Amino acid sequence: SNIDAISNLTNIQSLYLDHNQITDIKPLKNLVNLKSLWADYNQIKDITPLGGLTNLQYLQLRFNQISYIQPLIDNPGIGEGDTIDITGNPLTESSIHLLGLLTQRGARVIGFMDIPPSDISSSLRFGLNGFFYRSAEYIDTLSKALDLVTSQTPVRFGPVGPIDFPKGDAKSSGDEENDPFGLGLPGKNYVARFTGYILIPKAGGWRFALGTDDGCLLKIAGHEVTKYEGSRGFGYSSGTVLFDQPGWYGIEIQMFQGDGAHGIEFRGGAVSEMEGLSDDEMLLIPLTSLSPVLPTVPGDVSGNFKVTAYDAALILQYVVGLIDRFPVEELKVPGAGAPVMDREIRIPDTVAHVRKTVRIPVLIDEMSGLYGGGIRISYDPEMLRAKGVMIDETLSGYYVRSNIDVAGEVRLGFVGIGDKAGPGKLAWLEFEVLREGESEVRPEEADLTNSEMVRLVDGEVRVVPCETALLPNYPNPFNPETWIPFQLAKEADVVIRIYDVRGNLIRTLDLGRLCAGYYTSRSSAAYWDGRNEIGERVASGVYVYQMVVGDKGFVRRMVILK
Repeated sequence: SNIDAISNLTNIQSLYLDHNQITDIKPLKNLVNLKSLWADYNQIKDITPLGGLTNLQYLQLRFNQISYIQPLIDNPGIGEGDTIDITGNPLTESSIHLLGLLTQRGARVIGFMDIPPSDISSSLRFGLNGFFYRSAEYIDTLSKALDLVTSQTPVRFGPVGPIDFPKGDAKSSGDEENDPFGLGLPGKNYVARFTGYILIPKAGGWRFALGTDDGCLLKIAGHEVTKYEGSRGFGYSSGTVLFDQPGWYGIEIQMFQGDGAHGIEFRGGAVSEMEGLSDDEMLLIPLTSLSPVLPTVPGDVSGNFKVTAYDAALILQYVVGLIDRFPVEELKVPGAGAPVMDREIRIPDTVAHVRKTVRIPVLIDEMSGLYGGGIRISYDPEMLRAKGVMIDETLSGYYVRSNIDVAGEVRLGFVGIGDKAGPGKLAWLEFEVLREGESEVRPEEADLTNSEMVRLVDGEVRVVPCETALLPNYPNPFNPETWIPFQLAKEADVVIRIYDVRGNLIRTLDLGRLCAGYYTSRSSAAYWDGRNEIGERVASGVYVYQMVVGDKGFVRRMVILK
């Protein structure tokens, strides 16, 4: 692990240091003629010494502990035609951006970055749970993926029914849009998420092989089959899935594609190789082209799903904004068309704190006969930032999707069997509070099944202080009047008393019972006109003002200057 002995080899041009326990590469700073360095599978964290090796042309640092790559940016010799491989290093998000500078200089950057999802911003959180696979142009890759999802570019899926795999055909479907095997786009880089139903014809173990050259995630009936890193190159890391009974199962597949090759292969029973597949060992795969987020709801073997793919498509089109109104009359769920009734969707008034998270419920007065619907809610994006939508127990068993990507708007769509009754909470809206003030959270539209009239009731978010405080009066010094601001963390009776420096009570301002909030403007703060209890103007000097809230007192000083 100690490489001090090579520090004097200043004429060396190639150095191989793979599979050691090296942590300190300071001795390399003297190797100014070094052109090629292999140092994979070590414990290297600090690459500062590489910043001065301007003759480097090939640098391989796979599977170390490198998170910060500024020294590579500072090295003026790294550029056109040079290669850097940093596969498997825990790079910070800032380092991801810096790698883009190296590619702009003409360097070839290869490798994937293993980044925990919590350590990367939402604008870059594409791919599979924050795991980005090999792509020399990963920033461009992610931007293209974003463009795909937001613009709803059609993705081809197919075929429906058994797939005939000729013996020995590996079926890497390449980069052709019209490839008959699977899915594809004209471009090379994209994120695809889609869903459908698979028919498991008999109980037992079934092996699923799916993948792109970059990575896939597979869920069956809501259960994750592959780990978040997915499978590689049509490998079999997903293993065998055991099914207790035959039938239709909901399936969700997410694919991140960076290099063009892609494909999906489904095989059953004990089959473990491509050769010799027969039709009765193939799964039927009706895939539905939906975007951008596509979980599924399991159905039954008869195909009479609780939630059809068509209904799911309507939900997704609504929440991503492809259609403005939710077409409840087009839902195919069983039981749609039950007796209609009036309903109420209400957002309650809520108290919140600056720079804190607040959760606001979406309430409904009656669930009977409610098989589906869409709700659009607006809010002030300058005061609130949407963080997520959490489904309450009322919608358990429903297919539910939401979208918070548009600032100032939350969309919620759901469809289910409609077996609930009575009032309930449909969902919780989670916001970060950005500033003080008051703002409405308003249900703008609600299209609900079996509903004649839907009453929409707005809610008010009032930002209140975390603690009660008496603030400096203004103006100060003053003549003849001043305002005394304060803030209340909770509702309370408020009294302000003014004393001279000898402790004599000059004036009492009984403000009564006040709600929690900020009382800082001239219209809301306490006002003193500089007079005593009998209306006489007081003399110049220092005065003490005390605010009493419940059993607590707060004291400050002010000056009258005539």
